Amino acid sequence: MKKSKTYFIVIVVACVSATYLLTRHPTRQDAAAGDAKSGPQAVFQGENRTKAADRNDRPPDKPKRWSVGEKLKATLPPDLDPEHAKKLLAAFIAGNPDLNEQSRHAMLLMEKLCDNGFSEEAEDLIPDERGLLRDNLIRHYFAYADLPSDQLLSKIERFTELGDTLDGFRSYLRRFSPADIPEAASSERVRELLKKVNPNRWQVHLNQAVRNEFMMKLGESENSDFVIINTAADMNAKGLLGSEEYLEVVNADKTASAFDKWERMRLVNMSSLQDKDHQQQFMRDRGNFISGMLAEDAPQTLSLMLKSQSEYKDRDLASAIGRWVDIHSSEPSEWFVANRDRMSHRQRTVAADTFVGKALQAGEFEGARLWTKEIPDKARRAEALEMIAAKEAGKQKPRAGN
Repeated sequence: MKKSKTYFIVIVVACVSATYLLTRHPTRQDAAAGDAKSGPQAVFQGENRTKAADRNDRPPDKPKRWSVGEKLKATLPPDLDPEHAKKLLAAFIAGNPDLNEQSRHAMLLMEKLCDNGFSEEAEDLIPDERGLLRDNLIRHYFAYADLPSDQLLSKIERFTELGDTLDGFRSYLRRFSPADIPEAASSERVRELLKKVNPNRWQVHLNQAVRNEFMMKLGESENSDFVIINTAADMNAKGLLGSEEYLEVVNADKTASAFDKWERMRLVNMSSLQDKDHQQQFMRDRGNFISGMLAEDAPQTLSLMLKSQSEYKDRDLASAIGRWVDIHSSEPSEWFVANRDRMSHRQRTVAADTFVGKALQAGEFEGARLWTKEIPDKARRAEALEMIAAKEAGKQKPRAGN
């Protein structure tokens, strides 16, 4: 007999022998019941929220001016002016065909001019010809130039090409701290700027620009990460950031536990997502977060699923049990025995159905039949038995040509 088959028979027998399992694993029932003092979720609701409140009292981190290289910039003439910069750039381009090197040197010259008080004139280094050099200098100029926001927006408004406008706007956002991005990105002037170049997809471009900026700033500091995630959540709640972009930011947060991310995700309704592809990604994300929670504390994860009021609670419960079975052969059945009495009729049906399905995936037809005894609904139990019989008959049917 195969090892997997032995596991499923043991699992089913374990369900019948509840007393034995509870004696053998005296701590499992307490853990599965969701002790308020244990598990990542308890930490999220207690310690993490307290620490978060403390962090919220601090001023937000200041944005950083990104430089191509301070050491290299120091090799340029200290009193560099616009005319000298143009001559140096022309000479460098003439002797260096590498476009990346041209861009790097041009950005250094641009930075030096801005540092010397020539931010307005530094824009003249951007060539009219389309290409890599123009694209890179547009991006760098609007992130680095020491000019008022209104003046920079006026320059972006003069662009007629979508690519130039988006490059300028995305770099413009880099100037702001995470807490200031909502105001910078949601003004009527910004909306009109994006509508002018792409009236049908301006909101998509805005969402993506904000998402990119948040994700770029994640990891700079603990304080900024906290501000970013909470700012993104607030923007999503107010309709200023799309749900799909918000979830991407949540996913990118390396400091949050899977339970923290689940708490964030459960506030998002799938109906707010734009299309079927994003809705499918939303469900995949739910599954990934469930896997992460199972790895941290599987019993606590299942307790959360039982308490869930989400419209996806049945799917989430089935997903959690199925993924746990994939990780561990016997613990899920032990948890089921310890917790089935506190499950609703519907939850027991979902759970038992999932065990039946996992047994069938392993080709364990007898184990699947035994699991149907845990399905409280007689009609559903009969359907499951018919399905098992059909699957078993299909497997035993000789292949054509044999």
